[in-house]
Amino acid sequence: MKTHLNKLSIHSKISISILATSLFVLFLFGTIFVIAEVQAIRSEMASNLALTTDLVGNYASEALIQKKRMDLAHVLAKFDVRDDVRGAYLFNHAGDPYASYLAPESYGFVSRAIRDDFDDLSLSFWKHSQQQKQIFNRHHLSFFSPVYFRDKKVGTLYVVSDLSGLYRRLYGALLAGLIVFGLLVPIAVLISRVLARSLANPVLVLLEKMTHVSNTGDFKVRVERSSADEIGQLVDGFNEMLTQIELRDQRLLMYQKNLEATVEDRTKKLKETVQKLEASVEAAEAANIAKSNFLANMTHELRTPLIGVLGMNELLSRTSLNTHQQSLVETVHSSGENLLALINDVLDFSKIEAECLELEAVDTCYFEVVEETAKLLYSKAFTKGLYLVCDIDASSRWRVSADPVRLRQIIFNLLSNAIKFTDRGGVVVRLDMAEHQPGIGRFTLTVEDSGRGMSTDVQQQVFDAFVQADVTTTRKFGGTGLGLSIVQQLTTLMKGDVRLESQPDEGTRFTVELDLPLIVPNQVSLPADLVGRNVLVYDHSPAQRRALKSSLAGMGVQAVMADSADHAWCCLTGISTPSSFDVAFVAQESRLSDGSRLLDLCAQELKSTGVRIVEIAELPEGQTPHMSNTSGEVVLYRPIITSDVAHCLIRRIKSIELVANRSDDVATNPGAVSAPACPDRASDQRHVLLVEDNAVTRELVMLFLGKFDLRITQADTGLAALDAADRETFDMILMDCNMPEMDGIETTRRLRDKGVTVPIVAMTAHIDTRIYQACTEAGMNDALKKPFHQSELDALINKWLGEGGDSECSSLTLDVVE
Repeated sequence: MKTHLNKLSIHSKISISILATSLFVLFLFGTIFVIAEVQAIRSEMASNLALTTDLVGNYASEALIQKKRMDLAHVLAKFDVRDDVRGAYLFNHAGDPYASYLAPESYGFVSRAIRDDFDDLSLSFWKHSQQQKQIFNRHHLSFFSPVYFRDKKVGTLYVVSDLSGLYRRLYGALLAGLIVFGLLVPIAVLISRVLARSLANPVLVLLEKMTHVSNTGDFKVRVERSSADEIGQLVDGFNEMLTQIELRDQRLLMYQKNLEATVEDRTKKLKETVQKLEASVEAAEAANIAKSNFLANMTHELRTPLIGVLGMNELLSRTSLNTHQQSLVETVHSSGENLLALINDVLDFSKIEAECLELEAVDTCYFEVVEETAKLLYSKAFTKGLYLVCDIDASSRWRVSADPVRLRQIIFNLLSNAIKFTDRGGVVVRLDMAEHQPGIGRFTLTVEDSGRGMSTDVQQQVFDAFVQADVTTTRKFGGTGLGLSIVQQLTTLMKGDVRLESQPDEGTRFTVELDLPLIVPNQVSLPADLVGRNVLVYDHSPAQRRALKSSLAGMGVQAVMADSADHAWCCLTGISTPSSFDVAFVAQESRLSDGSRLLDLCAQELKSTGVRIVEIAELPEGQTPHMSNTSGEVVLYRPIITSDVAHCLIRRIKSIELVANRSDDVATNPGAVSAPACPDRASDQRHVLLVEDNAVTRELVMLFLGKFDLRITQADTGLAALDAADRETFDMILMDCNMPEMDGIETTRRLRDKGVTVPIVAMTAHIDTRIYQACTEAGMNDALKKPFHQSELDALINKWLGEGGDSECSSLTLDVVE
């Protein structure tokens, strides 16, 4: 059809265009008219039916309440005044049909309508709907109207209306439209021909002159301008074109001479640009690969010497040392751990920048991560004379799906930063949760300190990498300036949000919001007879008092806070309140205004009252926390966490010893193999192959393993390990991953190919998850990250060999394979 139109004259094309436009407008107008008519008829039908239904519903409401079926039948019969109503049903408030109306010869019609309306179970909305609802189907209109009696819904009226009247009016409107359309078509044809003639004639004249110029080459011909419209401008352009043709021909000759040289030159430059871009891309990719390899190698090379430093230092700390020597050993240990933390920060930041950091989603307790991190950093805060309060709201005690390592890193960085820049007062870490979506909890972590605060300018750049408060911060406080940047980027990876609020000299508050999938609640619960007990709380820190009261309230305990030691004593003695207390949590350092110690007064004066005292105290350095001190008193050590509060309540009120705090009652792993009892023959020893190229690391591992009854064979290369496996049988293999000639991953792969099935544990200083994935794929069973502690190696030995490590009967047999 397109080819046929192209062959028509411009006169015909203009005629057809005008005629087609006119017919389209007529058709569009007719269509809009029909649609509007249909909508008007439907609206009219629905409005009339709604009015009738309201009247019938008002009449039927009282009869429905009184359950007068005969009266209801008479009321529903009022629908016979409408020819379009074919049937009606009245349902009571339970959705059961109570009365009905059926027009003559309408049974089949109404049955089909009911099947259409009630086939879909989702249409049961009418049982609870408080408003009228209309449904237009192909042949009928369904109308649901709630019936009210004294403003209370008592039922629903369902009415079926025939749409045949609508279709009759619609057909009439269509017929009228077709008649009008037929009358207007001839008029449109006549108008199009007249307009086409007036528009096409100037163009035809111009075409005639163009044909003449084309056939004769006479560029002196000019066309007379007959109008001032666009066609007149076209004539002027045609005449100007003839004038410019000769000049154009001359330019074309000149351009033709220079064209080849210009094209060749630009093509050469384009190729050079493409080559430079390709080289830049290759250089960038090579630089990125080199950076990743450099960081991976530096990770290994920096962490490997730390194995010897930290490991040997740990062994040295267990020897007999005087106070000065012990202090030096602790300084070495602290410096080594700080160096390891700095290395980890730089590497984590590099992995985030390279977008290769992957998050885990495992079952974890967010609040436990917060409490554990607070415990880890408490001694650092206490050393500076600061309080560190852990306030866990009961709403946040859930097991969630998250990455506990990255959560701990966020909390650790925020708390470390707060402690570092706070000189007086303390730090409070809070965690609460509000359910954001079904199954999703919005956890809000807040770390607030009473430190120096920050100005607006500093706040704008505090999350930037390698940036700190001022140029002297690094020298005064240390660090890389990466902590808060890592917090922000980890939070972003978890699709969360981190906010900062601070004023100079008024402290700082960091808030981290994360939406985490909820798994199961993990609330701390007390025995039923302890719920509702009355407890007094006094600590010199208001933040600690609030946190402790919140923990007790979450367990169902009634807690009263005392504002001072004198207030606490008045409460306990009944001076300020007649309430009796079952337990009182009192800070160990609490003293009354006269200088007397509150705990001493409680011990002397309150024995007969039945009030049980729980001391709140600092954990002595170097001691393991227990729930009682040397005198048998129950002690709650800072930082205070909810589980410890519950244990102290149970122990103090019920006077029982918690199994969880007695080492002789700790359950053992039934699958673990017991350590052999003082074997007399070397053949009874478990045989371990140690594959490690670094002599210092081998010596450290040998010293760590000295507590176990093991026979150990050493190999310094992967090839030596393969030879040893061919000659002897081993119960376990400790395999370094990074060795010359053949690395540990390839060595493990070859051992598995030879049929070696014993446990193989990777020892690696790498932290890249791809290395651990490669270890798993090669057939390794476990991994030990360098630098490691004695306890970590002990756990692996017990896990895979079940060695008890009894120092009284342990022996060590050593073989070396070169």
